[in-house]
Amino acid sequence: MSITELFKPVCTGGPYGDCMSAYRIEMRQPCTIAQFVEFVNSKGEWGNVYINPKNWLGQDALASFEYNNHGSNKPLVIPPYFHDMRIARIEAHGGWSAMDYRVFLHEKE
Repeated sequence: MSITELFKPVCTGGPYGDCMSAYRIEMRQPCTIAQFVEFVNSKGEWGNVYINPKNWLGQDALASFEYNNHGSNKPLVIPPYFHDMRIARIEAHGGWSAMDYRVFLHEKE
């Protein structure tokens, strides 16, 4: 299965007045942060990724990362510390070519 088939965006609201929509990103199997990074980098988007944020604005996130901001051609890079962490769920908000992702991790076992 290709990386783009592993994740499926499902619109959960919008488009709103700013032409943006809310999404739930479904995973076809249990996934890690490393797989998610590969997916984001395959999309040609720009935005931010927040890991375990407290709210939809990304505040008080465990970590946040910017990628390809306004054509900077800077792919998403997340430190190896996070790579093997398992994802519980992903929410997103965006449109056109901008997309911010909120990634929620499984509790440590």
